[in-house]
Amino acid sequence: MLKRLEVERYCGVDDSAKALAKADKNLASLEIPYRLYTGDLLGVLQRLPEHYDVIVASYSFHHMDTRETKERALRECLRVLSPTGIVVVIDVFLRERESREAYLHRWESNARAAFTALNDEEMTTLIDHVWGCDFPESLSTFEGIAARVGYDRVVSLADDGLNRLVALEASISGAELRGFEPPAPASGGRSPGSKARP
Repeated sequence: MLKRLEVERYCGVDDSAKALAKADKNLASLEIPYRLYTGDLLGVLQRLPEHYDVIVASYSFHHMDTRETKERALRECLRVLSPTGIVVVIDVFLRERESREAYLHRWESNARAAFTALNDEEMTTLIDHVWGCDFPESLSTFEGIAARVGYDRVVSLADDGLNRLVALEASISGAELRGFEPPAPASGGRSPGSKARP
């Protein structure tokens, strides 16, 4: 996707070293400066002084186990968002008035029907992970959290009944430069002005 866009710089965050190694390999061929950080979205955002026009959080928020943590993450997104920027969230969401337990049963039923290539052990590992780590919100609850932080608009752009693509906009930006350096990249990366690797 980045090949088709005009990108000034790219910052990637993941808690998986394998995912970052793959990203580093893919990004190395592009003529854009980039940095990759190991960690969770909130932890890395809190240390970034740069501004970004687009922030994409893909399956990050449902792993935050409290609404307070989600609110802090959205606030940090707003802090580093440029005045005309947008936050894009791709994630699982509860149905309105659905309990977490009902969502987990629905997710498990969907997974068992859809992920037929997994063996029993792999399926059990996946389901155990979801039951222990998934804490999604309904869209209306997420909208309320975003409004408290300062976002004016939360628009659901796509919804397949489980996953949503949501855009958040704010008329004012909380972003301001801080007087410190960003954390060192976890792997790879290219500083602004440097050449692509051969």
